[in-house]
Amino acid sequence: MQIGEFVARLSTTKETVRHYEDLQLLTPTRVKNRRIYGEKDVADFAVILELKSMGLGLKEVQLLFALKGAVGCGDPQLLTQTVSHLSDHLASLRDQEAELRVRIAQLEMQLAQVKQALMEKPGRE
Repeated sequence: MQIGEFVARLSTTKETVRHYEDLQLLTPTRVKNRRIYGEKDVADFAVILELKSMGLGLKEVQLLFALKGAVGCGDPQLLTQTVSHLSDHLASLRDQEAELRVRIAQLEMQLAQVKQALMEKPGRE
């Protein structure tokens, strides 16, 4: 399929597809001057979206795709590296979550203090 059909099928944009090609995440076959996208490209696009939905950046996705290209899908080295990246990302998200919980608690306390001060203000009914 050509790019128009590819972007319509995957509800994306030509710019996104070209960007992923530039990053070598998508590698359509070339016939003369045309790019032809196959089911592998559809599957790769789905993997990119899934990894991004987990919070991985495109640089991390690139590393995983490069490793997949070097050692093959299902290779223990690829799986180990994937586990490592996902574990690191999970730890980072947990750190962010803890920080957010502290900030939320601080904000709730400040909000309660402002509400209390408002209620104690003379002239309030």
